[in-house]
Amino acid sequence: MINRTHDATQELPVAYQRRAWMDERGITNIQIAGACGVTPSRVSTMLRKGRAPRRYIAILSERFGMPENLLPAPSREKPGPISAKDRQGKAEVSATA
Repeated sequence: MINRTHDATQELPVAYQRRAWMDERGITNIQIAGACGVTPSRVSTMLRKGRAPRRYIAILSERFGMPENLLPAPSREKPGPISAKDRQGKAEVSATA
C-alpha cells in the first residue's frame, strides 16, 4: 500500500500561503472587500480559487503589499451592462456608417 500522507517538505498550496501571509499581517477579507468594493465572500472566493480581475490584483499588490508570487492570476474581464444612453449612441453611429 502506498503511503499518501503529506510530506512536510512539500510546499503548501498557494491559497494556504496567501491566507498565512494575510494572517501574519492582520489583513482580513473585510478590509480587502472594502478596498475593492465587493463582499468578503467574493474576496474569499477570489483568494481561494486564485483568480481575480486585474483591478483587484492591483489593489492587493499596491495597497496591501501582497507579494507577486501570492497574487491571484488575472481572470477574464466580463463587460458590464450597457446603459440605454450607450446603446443609443452605438445605434446612431452604425446608422450613419
